[in-house]
Amino acid sequence: MPNPVSEGLQEARRVRAKLGVDSLQAIDPGVVARRLGLQVVRRRLRAAPLSGIHMYDEELGKHLILVNSGQPALRQRFTLAHEIGHARFDRETIVEDVENLESTPQEKRANAFASELLLPEAAVKRWQPHAPWGTDIDDVARLALAFGVSLQVAAWKLHNVKLVPDARALIDRSVEVDLKLRSRLREPGDNETEYPTEYVELVKDGVARELISRGRAAELLAQDEDL
Repeated sequence: MPNPVSEGLQEARRVRAKLGVDSLQAIDPGVVARRLGLQVVRRRLRAAPLSGIHMYDEELGKHLILVNSGQPALRQRFTLAHEIGHARFDRETIVEDVENLESTPQEKRANAFASELLLPEAAVKRWQPHAPWGTDIDDVARLALAFGVSLQVAAWKLHNVKLVPDARALIDRSVEVDLKLRSRLREPGDNETEYPTEYVELVKDGVARELISRGRAAELLAQDEDL
């Protein structure tokens, strides 16, 4: 059975190569989505832990992605990159809860894709910190901001490429980050966009096929009533 993490990493590298973006450059997942023909909707969702959803219309061969605009900018960027990962591999509707991003091989693959798309291993290994990695938490924050990811994503990447022994220890030190850097890490994200007709229809189709509950569908459409 293929390793889902390896699959995600390799596909992210292929996408960067396809778009002509080398492994040392930061990348905008919104631009990636547009160039891959994916439609992105941003809406503030009442359920704060809900980060996004990927939907696929088999008849049209079309992917739609919803990103929770109520979350910080860096969280939105990772969510979008994660959903692009689903669009590269999956032909089904997938609703994302922040707590469950490592729960299945699909989620591990999409997570690996997002991490490598936004913060490539090659770039991390070339980055020059002011002090040895793990010494100054501000170095981790600067790396994160340079590539538009959260401190948590940067810490786990440093761990996964064996530059630090313990990602959680770095994350636990987030309160030590310089106040100006910390403020930038917490900046709000993009505003809401309108629902296209296709999005509404796909949500309703998800309910009909029992992929999405009526309560979750109402949340995704910012409605109080059941569908």
